[in-house]
Amino acid sequence: MKVLTTGIFFLILAGGLWGLWYLQTSLPVLKTIEPFEMKSVLDGHDYGSENGRIKVVAFFYTACPDICPFTMSDLKEAHDELHEQGVFDEQVEFVSITLDPEADTEERVVNYADSFGAVTDHWHWLRGTEQETAAVAEQFLMQRVKLEGQIMHSTTLYLVDADHQIRGTYPMATARDRVNREELVSDVLRLIEE
Repeated sequence: MKVLTTGIFFLILAGGLWGLWYLQTSLPVLKTIEPFEMKSVLDGHDYGSENGRIKVVAFFYTACPDICPFTMSDLKEAHDELHEQGVFDEQVEFVSITLDPEADTEERVVNYADSFGAVTDHWHWLRGTEQETAAVAEQFLMQRVKLEGQIMHSTTLYLVDADHQIRGTYPMATARDRVNREELVSDVLRLIEE
């Protein structure tokens, strides 16, 4: 009887330790979003988010004076780190969505992406109609208000898993505080392992 009780105790202990380890190594599900479609301006094709890939999602507008370009610069470095790990082919992609489709023409977005060296097969630069943009921004809880040519917007990056679940959020960059690339890259790799 004592051997049975001891065995059960160790079984419960092992299960508890495994659960604790899992909670510490698994990223939480913060919110689930609906699949969306927009035009990918780099190749002119329609982009569909329902493609089984992990996504690093950023919102921007090309006239942004500081936060957006700092963020895109940092994302390019994170992209290059992940590229070295060989994760892009069928697993991961970056998605950048303009918050100002009225001013951000396709040509303007292409030039913006090119200025960061971010014209790659696995970095999609999206532009939708005003209605499509508002719907996608709302899903991500991305607030935006246009005032005299400038857009005041939330400053959050998103990590989305293959099932459209937001699994991580990260502050966008400022002149003083840059994107935590180490955390972002680490979290992408953790999602791949799930």
